[in-house]
Amino acid sequence: MKFHSALESQHLQLQIRGVNKLIRTVFRLNKLDTILHLID
Repeated sequence: MKFHSALESQHLQLQIRGVNKLIRTVFRLNKLDTILHLID
């Protein structure tokens, strides 16, 4: 979360590519998909 805030303050974003379906579901359940940008 601290890293996300640091990036956001610089108008940057972390993008995660190639996330498999199971990990994507875990991120969604933990509401991490709202702050992490998941790219197919």
